[in-house]
Amino acid sequence: MRLTVKSAGRRVEIRISGDSPGLLAAAEASAQRLLDALPPETGRPPFGYAVSSETERAENEDDES
Repeated sequence: MRLTVKSAGRRVEIRISGDSPGLLAAAEASAQRLLDALPPETGRPPFGYAVSSETERAENEDDES
């Protein structure tokens, strides 16, 4: 059996073997906890950059320190 929980553009899918009410309730609770643990949807793709030790910093001529 496959259980899918969706909310605000996020989706959690759990597959279980069996169909007992207790197993279904446990899978549903797990799916809800996973969905709650996901970060909120921002509506735009994440943007980032990395700086390494090879990156040079420009010296500021106005800086007197």
